[in-house]
Amino acid sequence: MIRTRLALVAVAAALALVIAAAAQASTPPLVGTVGPGFTITLTKLGKKVTKLTPGTYTIKVSDKSSIHNFHLTGPGLKKTTSVSATGAEIFCPVNRK
Repeated sequence: MIRTRLALVAVAAALALVIAAAAQASTPPLVGTVGPGFTITLTKLGKKVTKLTPGTYTIKVSDKSSIHNFHLTGPGLKKTTSVSATGAEIFCPVNRK
């Protein structure tokens, strides 16, 4: 009886992890672009992001400017690219609460 309950709890926990992973995988990544020049953008599926619902996101940043950086802050969150460097970086996962 106890083994049956433990097995059911283990199966339920495994199923919950699979569902959570699938939900995160189905969220398209956000794309941050810095530069060239003085432009900084954040897009999702090619559209400008002005508001995000709570959730977990992956952000792919393409930093094309050596004069400023991509800086993302919020409660419990501080992610940034280097000001003087250029290149690509992935912020993963980022939780917006």
